[in-house]
Amino acid sequence: MPFENRELPQLEMRAEIDPESINEDDRTVEVVFTTGEGGVRGGFWSEPYIEELDVTTNSIREARLQKGLSVIDSHRSYGGIKGVFGITEDYTIKNNELRGKVRFSKRPEADEVFQDVKDKILRHFSLGYRVWEYTEKKPAEENAMTIMRATDWEPTELSIVPVSFETQNGVRNLDGGDSKKYPVNIISEERQMPQANNEAPNEKRANTPEGEKPEGKTRTEEQGEKETQEQRSEKPEGNTRASLSEMMDIARAAGLPESEASRAFLDNETPTQFRAHAKAVMAANQQSKETRTQDPSLESDKRRDQAETTRAGLGNALEYRANPGAIKLTEAGRDFTGLTLMETARQFLIDSGESVRGMSPMQVAERAMHSTSDFPKILADVANKTMRAQYAEIPKTFEALGRRSTLNDFKSKRILGLGDAPDLKKLNEHGEYTRGTMSETGEEYRLHTYGRIFSITRQTLINDDMDAFTRLPGMWGASASRLQSDLVWGMLLGWDFEAMAAKATLMADGKNLFHAEHKNLITGATSALSKGALSKVRQLARKQTTIDNKRMNVMLQNIVVPTTLETTAEELLFNAINPTNDQETNSFKGKYGVIVEPRLDDVSENAWLAFANNAMVDTFEYAFLAGEEELNIETRTGFEVDGFEIRARTDFGAGIVDSRGMYKASGS
Repeated sequence: MPFENRELPQLEMRAEIDPESINEDDRTVEVVFTTGEGGVRGGFWSEPYIEELDVTTNSIREARLQKGLSVIDSHRSYGGIKGVFGITEDYTIKNNELRGKVRFSKRPEADEVFQDVKDKILRHFSLGYRVWEYTEKKPAEENAMTIMRATDWEPTELSIVPVSFETQNGVRNLDGGDSKKYPVNIISEERQMPQANNEAPNEKRANTPEGEKPEGKTRTEEQGEKETQEQRSEKPEGNTRASLSEMMDIARAAGLPESEASRAFLDNETPTQFRAHAKAVMAANQQSKETRTQDPSLESDKRRDQAETTRAGLGNALEYRANPGAIKLTEAGRDFTGLTLMETARQFLIDSGESVRGMSPMQVAERAMHSTSDFPKILADVANKTMRAQYAEIPKTFEALGRRSTLNDFKSKRILGLGDAPDLKKLNEHGEYTRGTMSETGEEYRLHTYGRIFSITRQTLINDDMDAFTRLPGMWGASASRLQSDLVWGMLLGWDFEAMAAKATLMADGKNLFHAEHKNLITGATSALSKGALSKVRQLARKQTTIDNKRMNVMLQNIVVPTTLETTAEELLFNAINPTNDQETNSFKGKYGVIVEPRLDDVSENAWLAFANNAMVDTFEYAFLAGEEELNIETRTGFEVDGFEIRARTDFGAGIVDSRGMYKASGS
């Protein structure tokens, strides 16, 4: 047998960035993908050995390099297009070195990464690659390690990683970016297939290490030579390693397992015969309308990625099970319908090429929840979608009344309330302009971080507890939305909704937001919601003045009432009051919007508020941290928890901008 076939995971190795090559205008940087230097590999699937990469054009499959490798985050190909920060281009293979240029995207998330690369904060790159064939050299010494030289391999992607691998270039990550294993041909140097006489020797086809020449033949060597001669006589003419490579290409194009090509080669089939076999298989599949899937690493522009299909189908089935009325079941999702969570985990592992034969439910759950599996990521994605959906559905009534902003840090933001520009003065006879000044006042606020962590364990799978992925995350999403409303309305109403107690909101002048001196408050019996009270509030707004005592003529836009006054507000603002003549026509009809906010009931069932158009007059401002808007969700495989964890976080703050855009009537 000229070679053996093993299964190994997709691999990774350290790549080096050249900090001096950064071009800010082109958003590019030079990266040495690999020098092929030997490194130690091995683990539970093999004995330790030295792996080397043959960095020559004879050994590297360049199709992906020619199209450009995606530059992603930590080999997480499941991150989708948002996880792609750039692409490689202008590569060279020279002097046992694969070097290329990385061009970063202009999207905000990629811009942040490029900035960290420029600042030399992110300086660790890692090349993902797949090996198709190793040349194996057994050690001469008893305790030395075997050398496995990759003589047929393909770069798959380039990643930016938070922590580099070993500092010695060439020491690889054992797990790789994907737990699925791939078939790899292992060719032993002392038992390689003989080359055709017309083949020029090169690194990839050398039978013995350079400079090593046998002085004589042992009995074992003579027997091996005889076996090789017999194999050569049995095989059709021209069926060499080049034929095997051609058969591998035929198998990939037809969507067949590569083991089929290996079997055909060992059965003395020629490439022509194997091509006919592949066409027959494809025709049979087409006739039966079966969809043949394949190794996810063999993706192309014309074929579907099976791993991605499986992930999408599982996610769709779980979402459909949680909310069948709102989610449409896809064709891929139907494969997982009717299954419990435990059965779903087992089926996912099988579809991913893993054997679960003989595993107990606890063992299946443990393997499915392993950090290198995509299963916990899919579950987390379902939980995240549910959380975000509930976050978006809970109404935030304050959004229509204030101004949204973003802050770059957690420092206090000072909001300047400018006075009028100086009055324009008539020029004197010399045409001279006189200088004026602007008065100002200011309010301050800052961001705070609010968040919690909850865990989903493998026991959840066994108990088939869908609430852990749907109802519980949804409750957290709703909680985040309510928190923001509590903070904003607490500021406006002078109330702490967590402690359910009064908490005054003081302006820069030391007075409450709504105060007689701010000319935005009416009290007493005549302040109850009515035509007269609304007229009085409207007059206060119209007569409002600037810091420099200039008329503002503020126009109100929205009335905010507690639930106890909802009907009164609708009758006052929308009904025609059954007019019998022009004098009884409702003068307020269609002029103001009504917002009902139950939090007003917690403070007072009689008080109501009025807000100006915030595009004309500033009222208040609410803000999120730049790049972390709304609800931020992160997941990780738990260390202290036997499962995975989801962290929900919001960076949020609010502050008053100008009291003259807001008015309050105490109602009693």
